[in-house]
Amino acid sequence: MNKRMAPHSTVPSSGFKIDAHLHPNNKRPGSFNVPGGYFLDSNLHEFDPGLFNIFPVEAMWMDPQQRKLLEVVYETFESAGVGLAEMKNSKTGVFVGSFTSDFQQISFKEPDFRHSYAATGVDPGIILARINHVFNLHWPSLTINTTCSSSVYALRQSFNALRYKECSGAISAGTNLMLSVDHHMNTAKLGILSPDSSCRTFDASANGYGRAEAVGAVYLKRLSDAIQDGDPNRAVVRSSAMNSNGKLPNVGITHPNLEGQGYFEYHGTGTPIGDLLEVHAVAKAMYAKGVEEIEPLWIGGLKPSVGHSEAASGLAALIKAVLVVENRILPPIRDITRLNPNIPCEPQYFPAHLPVRRVSVNSFGYGGTNGHFIVEGVESLVTGYSHGHRKQKLVKGSDRGVF
Repeated sequence: MNKRMAPHSTVPSSGFKIDAHLHPNNKRPGSFNVPGGYFLDSNLHEFDPGLFNIFPVEAMWMDPQQRKLLEVVYETFESAGVGLAEMKNSKTGVFVGSFTSDFQQISFKEPDFRHSYAATGVDPGIILARINHVFNLHWPSLTINTTCSSSVYALRQSFNALRYKECSGAISAGTNLMLSVDHHMNTAKLGILSPDSSCRTFDASANGYGRAEAVGAVYLKRLSDAIQDGDPNRAVVRSSAMNSNGKLPNVGITHPNLEGQGYFEYHGTGTPIGDLLEVHAVAKAMYAKGVEEIEPLWIGGLKPSVGHSEAASGLAALIKAVLVVENRILPPIRDITRLNPNIPCEPQYFPAHLPVRRVSVNSFGYGGTNGHFIVEGVESLVTGYSHGHRKQKLVKGSDRGVF
């Protein structure tokens, strides 16, 4: 995030074919004017089914979102210091935000090549069932689709399940892969994508957002349990909220509205109307008593660095927020060509005089489903805590016998 780079590109040669559809006139039937986006640099076809005790022929029919999320959840348990044998039969919930089903759409076009594994391979609702099955988890699980705020709604359900002790730990995840020209065309036709496939949050040249691929997951526990178990705590989610715009007068369902946004951090897709109204909403919430009574507010935007990963974008913002409070560094907003001279374009240190380090994050679905959460550094909540002073835990390495 601190590097100056342009990660967006045209659709890679291994991806879907768009040459026959590209045309400068986005209104031309069967055509669109968005040549690419932000793509993962890993090969979506690379997968070790044996590691997860899955037959190779079954893996062939699995949505790549299922495959990649299995790998990411595996890595998430490793990062959390949790052994896979320890997770078997544990009270762990799974909550996944996802709303694209490109692989399913592709399979429907080839009826002569259907297989008995196709139903479980392409059904969007199976993505969390696959995690439960492979890791032998038995507790609450939901796949959530609120478009671009899906992973934040999944986070909210994770928090509630932990709060009401429906589970002792939770995997909260988000996925978004671009596999089909159909969904790409539909989004382009909606008029919300940038013709140059990039996100230019808060820039005068902002003309839409660039779609992005992402697969992410975090492991959550109640703070008291995490401290007792000696877990490597990285940050604390202090609070969360969600709402819906309802019916907005005189505008369509996808149109953002000032009255529907009243929190304070940036979703920042790079759409001229959405960014403007979000700035107004943050100013209204943070400076209601007058600007002279409150010091300037630092702002950030992740999407110019990694694109708008739609259903997974809220989780990407959560991971960024954790890194901010953990490293005390505020990454700059990238790809601003008409820069205000008062806006620093290099990384900044988190203000040292503040008693706590908190980052607020907005996430909005384009149908008006909105989410917000606040992340805080763990040191302010745990007396004497430091990242260098944790209980030592022996974590068993990769063991195929646990599956």
